[in-house]
Amino acid sequence: MYGTVFRQNYGWYVFQKFYEYGICKPKSDTLLADTHFDKLPGEIVDVVDDNLIEDIAEKATRFKELRQKRRDRDREINNEKKEAMRELREEFDGERGSEAYYQRMEEIREEYESMTPLPLDEQDELDELREELSENSKRVSDTVEIAERF
Repeated sequence: MYGTVFRQNYGWYVFQKFYEYGICKPKSDTLLADTHFDKLPGEIVDVVDDNLIEDIAEKATRFKELRQKRRDRDREINNEKKEAMRELREEFDGERGSEAYYQRMEEIREEYESMTPLPLDEQDELDELREELSENSKRVSDTVEIAERF
């Protein structure tokens, strides 16, 4: 069985302060990228290393930039694919059920779905940052949890 009965029933309450300060549970998607260090109580900030906070802030900024770049490029690829599909529908206006239509549709799908939104080096950097921020999130969350016990 997982945890105590209290934690099972009131887990939201246990993590309420984490959420209030912008600290998420480990393995969360936000990965500490939006943590509000300036709102953390002094006793917690004293426990958390200043270098860690600066390091997290720098990495979180770069993570957000890469994530936004990937989203923007995904959107561009998707729009280009939609435009190609629209042109295909116009080209095969009366013959949409033909074998050539479906073959060309599949070619368009494969072409656009094989495109990568980020260059390989930036995708690797994004993955590494995600992993590092996740680890740092766990470190800070553990520190906050320990500090709250005292």
